[in-house]
Amino acid sequence: MTKIDINKLDSEQKIRILKKVTEKYGLSYVAQKLGVDRSTLYRYISGKVKKVPDGVIAAAAEMLNLEELSDALYGFKTVDVDPTTALSVVIKALRDEGFRNFFLTLLYQYMGDYLRTTTSTYIVSEDDVKKFETLLSNKSKSTKDMRLRYLRKALLELGYELSPDGIREVVAEAETPNIGRHMANSLKLFIKIIVREKNPALAHLLYSSFTVPKGKYKHRPENLSVEALKKVFEAIEHPGAKAYFLLLCETGLRTGEVYSITTNQLDLEHRIIKLMKENETKRGSDFH
Repeated sequence: MTKIDINKLDSEQKIRILKKVTEKYGLSYVAQKLGVDRSTLYRYISGKVKKVPDGVIAAAAEMLNLEELSDALYGFKTVDVDPTTALSVVIKALRDEGFRNFFLTLLYQYMGDYLRTTTSTYIVSEDDVKKFETLLSNKSKSTKDMRLRYLRKALLELGYELSPDGIREVVAEAETPNIGRHMANSLKLFIKIIVREKNPALAHLLYSSFTVPKGKYKHRPENLSVEALKKVFEAIEHPGAKAYFLLLCETGLRTGEVYSITTNQLDLEHRIIKLMKENETKRGSDFH
Protein backbone atom coordinates (compact mmCIF):
# COMPACT_ATOMS: atom_id res chain seq x y z
CA MET A 1 0.00 0.00 0.00
CA THR A 2 1.40 3.37 -1.04
CA LYS A 3 0.07 6.58 0.50
CA ILE A 4 0.52 9.93 -1.25
CA ASP A 5 -0.74 13.46 -0.74
CA ILE A 6 -3.51 13.77 -3.32
CA ASN A 7 -3.66 17.54 -2.87
CA LYS A 8 -0.15 17.83 -4.34
CA LEU A 9 -1.14 16.15 -7.63
CA ASP A 10 -2.39 17.92 -10.73
CA SER A 11 -5.31 16.64 -12.84
CA GLU A 12 -3.05 14.88 -15.37
CA GLN A 13 -1.24 12.96 -12.65
CA LYS A 14 -4.54 11.83 -11.16
CA ILE A 15 -5.73 10.52 -14.52
CA ARG A 16 -2.43 8.67 -15.05
CA ILE A 17 -2.94 6.90 -11.73
CA LEU A 18 -6.39 5.72 -12.87
CA LYS A 19 -4.98 4.57 -16.20
CA LYS A 20 -2.15 2.70 -14.53
CA VAL A 21 -4.38 0.84 -12.08
CA THR A 22 -6.84 0.01 -14.86
CA GLU A 23 -4.05 -1.40 -17.01
CA LYS A 24 -3.02 -3.57 -14.09
CA TYR A 25 -6.40 -4.91 -12.93
CA GLY A 26 -8.89 -4.19 -15.70
CA LEU A 27 -11.76 -1.69 -15.90
CA SER A 28 -14.44 -3.81 -14.23
CA TYR A 29 -12.35 -4.86 -11.24
CA VAL A 30 -11.08 -1.33 -10.59
CA ALA A 31 -14.57 0.16 -10.91
CA GLN A 32 -15.84 -2.31 -8.33
CA LYS A 33 -12.97 -1.56 -5.92
CA LEU A 34 -13.43 2.19 -6.31
CA GLY A 35 -17.18 1.99 -5.85
CA VAL A 36 -18.12 3.50 -9.22
CA ASP A 37 -19.65 2.05 -12.36
CA ARG A 38 -17.62 1.20 -15.46
CA SER A 39 -18.91 4.12 -17.52
CA THR A 40 -18.05 6.63 -14.79
CA LEU A 41 -14.55 5.23 -14.45
CA TYR A 42 -14.13 5.37 -18.24
CA ARG A 43 -15.20 9.03 -18.26
CA TYR A 44 -12.65 9.73 -15.49
CA ILE A 45 -9.87 8.11 -17.50
CA SER A 46 -10.84 9.74 -20.81
CA GLY A 47 -10.88 13.17 -19.20
CA LYS A 48 -14.57 13.80 -19.86
CA VAL A 49 -15.05 14.59 -16.17
CA LYS A 50 -13.20 17.75 -15.16
CA LYS A 51 -12.76 16.91 -11.48
CA VAL A 52 -12.22 13.37 -10.23
CA PRO A 53 -13.02 12.93 -6.51
CA ASP A 54 -9.88 12.79 -4.37
CA GLY A 55 -11.23 9.72 -2.57
CA VAL A 56 -11.29 7.80 -5.86
CA ILE A 57 -7.69 8.79 -6.67
CA ALA A 58 -6.49 7.89 -3.16
CA ALA A 59 -8.12 4.47 -3.36
CA ALA A 60 -6.63 3.85 -6.83
CA ALA A 61 -3.14 4.88 -5.65
CA GLU A 62 -3.32 2.35 -2.82
CA MET A 63 -3.76 -0.41 -5.40
CA LEU A 64 -0.34 0.36 -6.90
CA ASN A 65 3.09 -0.42 -5.49
CA LEU A 66 5.88 2.15 -5.28
CA GLU A 67 7.39 1.49 -8.71
CA GLU A 68 4.02 1.45 -10.43
CA LEU A 69 2.95 4.68 -8.78
CA SER A 70 6.23 6.39 -9.65
CA ASP A 71 5.88 5.22 -13.24
CA ALA A 72 2.33 6.56 -13.39
CA LEU A 73 3.21 9.96 -11.98
CA TYR A 74 6.62 10.66 -13.46
CA GLY A 75 7.36 7.92 -15.97
CA PHE A 76 10.24 6.49 -13.90
CA LYS A 77 11.58 3.10 -14.89
CA THR A 78 13.83 1.73 -12.16
CA VAL A 79 15.60 -0.56 -14.59
CA ASP A 80 16.79 2.50 -16.53
CA VAL A 81 17.97 4.52 -13.51
CA ASP A 82 21.60 5.62 -13.66
CA PRO A 83 23.58 8.37 -11.86
CA THR A 84 22.46 10.96 -14.42
CA THR A 85 18.80 10.06 -13.87
CA ALA A 86 19.28 10.16 -10.10
CA LEU A 87 20.80 13.63 -10.36
CA SER A 88 17.87 14.83 -12.48
CA VAL A 89 15.51 13.63 -9.74
CA VAL A 90 17.40 15.63 -7.13
CA ILE A 91 17.36 18.75 -9.33
CA LYS A 92 13.62 18.36 -9.93
CA ALA A 93 13.05 17.97 -6.18
CA LEU A 94 14.94 21.21 -5.58
CA ARG A 95 12.87 23.13 -8.13
CA ASP A 96 9.42 21.54 -7.77
CA GLU A 97 7.90 21.77 -4.29
CA GLY A 98 5.11 19.31 -5.07
CA PHE A 99 7.51 16.70 -6.38
CA ARG A 100 9.92 17.38 -3.51
CA ASN A 101 7.27 16.66 -0.89
CA PHE A 102 6.25 13.48 -2.68
CA PHE A 103 9.86 12.38 -3.15
CA LEU A 104 10.86 12.98 0.48
CA THR A 105 7.72 11.26 1.73
CA LEU A 106 8.59 8.15 -0.26
CA LEU A 107 12.22 8.24 0.87
CA TYR A 108 11.32 8.31 4.54
CA GLN A 109 8.49 5.83 4.07
CA TYR A 110 10.67 3.18 2.44
CA MET A 111 14.20 4.14 3.49
CA GLY A 112 13.66 5.89 6.80
CA ASP A 113 15.91 3.61 8.86
CA TYR A 114 18.71 3.87 6.32
CA LEU A 115 18.42 7.66 6.10
CA ARG A 116 18.57 8.03 9.86
CA THR A 117 21.79 6.01 9.83
CA THR A 118 23.43 7.92 6.99
CA THR A 119 22.64 11.31 8.52
CA SER A 120 24.99 10.42 11.38
CA THR A 121 27.77 9.19 9.08
CA TYR A 122 30.53 11.17 7.36
CA ILE A 123 32.29 9.63 4.35
CA VAL A 124 35.96 10.62 4.39
CA SER A 125 37.55 11.35 1.02
CA GLU A 126 41.23 11.32 0.15
CA ASP A 127 40.96 15.08 -0.40
CA ASP A 128 39.85 15.41 3.22
CA VAL A 129 42.97 13.57 4.38
CA LYS A 130 45.23 15.69 2.15
CA LYS A 131 43.66 18.89 3.49
CA PHE A 132 44.12 17.61 7.04
CA GLU A 133 47.79 16.99 6.27
CA THR A 134 48.16 20.52 4.89
CA LEU A 135 46.55 22.06 7.97
CA LEU A 136 49.01 20.18 10.16
CA SER A 137 51.94 22.04 8.60
CA ASN A 138 52.20 24.29 11.66
CA LYS A 139 52.87 21.26 13.86
CA SER A 140 56.26 19.69 14.43
CA LYS A 141 57.21 16.91 12.02
CA SER A 142 56.91 14.25 14.71
CA THR A 143 53.46 15.44 15.75
CA LYS A 144 52.30 15.70 12.13
CA ASP A 145 53.54 12.21 11.27
CA MET A 146 51.96 10.73 14.37
CA ARG A 147 48.55 12.35 13.77
CA LEU A 148 48.47 11.21 10.13
CA ARG A 149 49.65 7.71 10.99
CA TYR A 150 46.97 7.11 13.60
CA LEU A 151 44.27 8.85 11.56
CA ARG A 152 44.90 6.56 8.59
CA LYS A 153 44.98 3.54 10.87
CA ALA A 154 41.59 4.50 12.31
CA LEU A 155 40.12 5.28 8.89
CA LEU A 156 41.21 1.92 7.48
CA GLU A 157 39.48 0.12 10.32
CA LEU A 158 36.40 2.31 9.90
CA GLY A 159 36.25 1.83 6.14
CA TYR A 160 36.59 5.63 5.78
CA GLU A 161 33.10 6.08 7.31
CA LEU A 162 32.86 8.10 10.53
CA SER A 163 29.88 7.20 12.67
CA PRO A 164 29.38 7.36 16.46
CA ASP A 165 29.08 3.58 16.88
CA GLY A 166 31.94 2.86 14.49
CA ILE A 167 34.37 5.24 16.16
CA ARG A 168 33.54 4.00 19.65
CA GLU A 169 34.08 0.40 18.55
CA VAL A 170 37.42 1.06 16.83
CA VAL A 171 38.79 3.06 19.76
CA ALA A 172 37.60 0.51 22.33
CA GLU A 173 39.03 -2.46 20.41
CA ALA A 174 42.45 -0.92 19.71
CA GLU A 175 45.45 -3.19 20.33
CA THR A 176 46.47 -1.17 23.37
CA PRO A 177 44.94 1.73 25.33
CA ASN A 178 47.72 4.00 24.10
CA ILE A 179 46.96 3.20 20.45
CA GLY A 180 43.28 3.83 21.15
CA ARG A 181 44.19 7.15 22.75
CA HIS A 182 46.29 8.24 19.75
CA MET A 183 43.58 7.22 17.26
CA ALA A 184 40.92 9.04 19.29
CA ASN A 185 43.01 12.21 19.49
CA SER A 186 43.67 12.13 15.75
CA LEU A 187 39.99 11.57 14.97
CA LYS A 188 38.97 14.39 17.32
CA LEU A 189 41.33 16.79 15.56
CA PHE A 190 40.19 15.63 12.10
CA ILE A 191 36.53 16.12 13.01
CA LYS A 192 37.26 19.52 14.49
CA ILE A 193 39.10 21.01 11.52
CA ILE A 194 37.74 19.06 8.53
CA VAL A 195 34.24 17.73 9.22
CA ARG A 196 33.08 20.82 11.12
CA GLU A 197 33.76 23.04 8.11
CA LYS A 198 31.45 20.95 5.90
CA ASN A 199 28.78 19.87 8.39
CA PRO A 200 28.87 21.57 11.83
CA ALA A 201 25.91 19.62 13.23
CA LEU A 202 27.33 16.25 12.23
CA ALA A 203 30.78 17.25 13.47
CA HIS A 204 29.32 18.08 16.88
CA LEU A 205 27.53 14.71 16.98
CA LEU A 206 30.66 12.78 16.04
CA TYR A 207 33.03 14.76 18.27
CA SER A 208 30.89 14.31 21.38
CA SER A 209 30.06 10.65 20.69
CA PHE A 210 33.36 9.27 22.03
CA THR A 211 35.96 10.03 24.65
CA VAL A 212 39.73 9.74 24.53
CA PRO A 213 40.85 6.74 26.62
CA LYS A 214 43.50 7.35 29.19
CA GLY A 215 46.86 5.85 28.33
CA LYS A 216 48.36 3.27 30.66
CA TYR A 217 52.02 3.71 31.37
CA LYS A 218 54.21 1.06 32.98
CA HIS A 219 56.29 3.62 34.81
CA ARG A 220 55.38 7.00 36.20
CA PRO A 221 58.34 8.94 37.67
CA GLU A 222 57.91 10.07 41.24
CA ASN A 223 57.82 13.84 41.78
CA LEU A 224 60.74 14.90 43.95
CA SER A 225 60.21 17.24 46.86
CA VAL A 226 61.99 20.59 47.09
CA GLU A 227 64.15 19.18 49.89
CA ALA A 228 65.22 16.25 47.72
CA LEU A 229 66.05 18.59 44.81
CA LYS A 230 68.18 20.72 47.13
CA LYS A 231 70.12 17.66 48.28
CA VAL A 232 70.82 16.67 44.66
CA PHE A 233 71.90 20.22 43.83
CA GLU A 234 74.28 20.38 46.79
CA ALA A 235 75.77 16.99 45.88
CA ILE A 236 76.72 18.14 42.37
CA GLU A 237 80.32 19.38 42.29
CA HIS A 238 80.86 20.55 38.70
CA PRO A 239 79.73 24.20 38.24
CA GLY A 240 78.39 23.56 34.74
CA ALA A 241 76.40 20.53 35.84
CA LYS A 242 75.16 22.50 38.83
CA ALA A 243 73.93 25.33 36.55
CA TYR A 244 72.36 22.82 34.18
CA PHE A 245 70.45 21.09 36.98
CA LEU A 246 69.30 24.43 38.39
CA LEU A 247 67.94 25.53 35.01
CA LEU A 248 65.98 22.28 34.67
CA CYS A 249 64.41 22.72 38.09
CA GLU A 250 63.63 26.43 37.78
CA THR A 251 62.41 26.64 34.18
CA GLY A 252 60.75 23.29 33.52
CA LEU A 253 62.54 23.10 30.18
CA ARG A 254 63.40 19.74 28.64
CA THR A 255 67.01 18.62 28.69
CA GLY A 256 67.49 19.31 24.98
CA GLU A 257 65.93 22.76 25.30
CA VAL A 258 68.43 23.73 28.00
CA TYR A 259 71.30 22.55 25.81
CA SER A 260 69.99 24.67 22.92
CA ILE A 261 70.15 27.97 24.84
CA THR A 262 72.56 30.39 23.11
CA THR A 263 74.50 33.39 24.37
CA ASN A 264 72.08 35.67 22.49
CA GLN A 265 69.41 34.64 24.97
CA LEU A 266 71.48 35.61 28.01
CA ASP A 267 71.18 39.01 29.65
CA LEU A 268 74.01 38.81 32.18
CA GLU A 269 73.51 42.36 33.42
CA HIS A 270 69.94 41.70 34.52
CA ARG A 271 70.52 37.97 35.10
CA ILE A 272 67.77 36.98 32.63
CA ILE A 273 67.44 34.08 30.17
CA LYS A 274 65.16 34.92 27.24
CA LEU A 275 63.31 31.91 25.86
CA MET A 276 62.46 33.03 22.35
CA LYS A 277 60.93 29.76 21.08
CA GLU A 278 57.21 29.97 20.55
CA ASN A 279 54.67 27.42 19.28
CA GLU A 280 51.17 26.22 20.14
CA THR A 281 52.24 24.63 23.43
CA LYS A 282 55.01 27.00 24.60
CA ARG A 283 55.38 30.75 24.45
CA GLY A 284 58.60 32.67 24.85
CA SER A 285 59.16 34.21 28.28
CA ASP A 286 61.97 35.37 30.52
CA PHE A 287 63.51 33.56 33.48
CA HIS A 288 65.39 35.44 36.14
